[in-house]
Amino acid sequence: MNRVWMHHFGRGIVNTPGDLGMLGERPSHPELLDYLAGRFVEAGWSLKTMHREMMLSRTYRQSARNDEAQAVDPDNALFSRYRIRRLDAETIRDAMLAVSGKLNPEMFGEPVTVGKTGDGRMIPGVEIRNRNRDVIKVDTSSPAVYRRSVYLQQRRSGPATALATFDLPNMDPNCERRDLTTVAPQSLFLMNDEFVIERAKDLAARVIREHPADADAQVRAAWILTQGREPSAKELADFNRLLAEQVEHFAKLKPAKPVADASLKIKVVKVKSTSKKAPPQPTFPAPAATTQDARIEALGSLCQVLLATNRFLHVD
Repeated sequence: MNRVWMHHFGRGIVNTPGDLGMLGERPSHPELLDYLAGRFVEAGWSLKTMHREMMLSRTYRQSARNDEAQAVDPDNALFSRYRIRRLDAETIRDAMLAVSGKLNPEMFGEPVTVGKTGDGRMIPGVEIRNRNRDVIKVDTSSPAVYRRSVYLQQRRSGPATALATFDLPNMDPNCERRDLTTVAPQSLFLMNDEFVIERAKDLAARVIREHPADADAQVRAAWILTQGREPSAKELADFNRLLAEQVEHFAKLKPAKPVADASLKIKVVKVKSTSKKAPPQPTFPAPAATTQDARIEALGSLCQVLLATNRFLHVD
């Protein structure tokens, strides 16, 4: 129960989770620890019951901002206010899948394998190898790749990149307490990783699908899903202004899928060349992107910003 409490509150009732004996720290609330242990037995050893009871408690629902408590209990050793904490690695991945509508809720069964891509990332999927046993690509077409992170294969030689970036614990020694770091690679991951970009596009497609004719409703839906609240009038106006700029930007840059047109005929002429260089190939102007394509790309880029906010990544 001390570890479950530590998971929700960022600090255990006994602050040495690996040693509850004479060499460890004394519990800050011994009666509470006894109560939780007894309640766990009464609940039939149900962890789900204990999670629910802790999260419905007044202690869990306290504000993280309390000047009076800060003055009396600066280290928050007595749980006088809520301790802001970042989501753990698995929860960040699952949360992105959930808000984008891609999370596969299937339970039990075999683990989801992970494979190494050509650029060195470890992602969920099946490695496709050639005759020399070299990995050609990682097949991510199965719906299983969107299952919860608890089902991902744990490879000590190569943990999933999305999890390792956010302090996935090392599986070699026992993990008494997870490290909690704030480092540059985390920001770079949220800005550039294909997983985050694709989930942002999926989120954009989801809100457009659910609110096809109302641009403001699309923005509000994305905001509620990622921030847990409605945007203010200023936030909504700023978001719509940036969205209009991004739509214009992507409409110019991103071509639509080419459509066959019988009226476009290309005359190929064979030319003898004395040069060893290959003759230049004909080039054709790329067709403009559709408004819908540009809007998904534009809204996706702004949804990516929402997925990288502290409000999405932290429990406050």
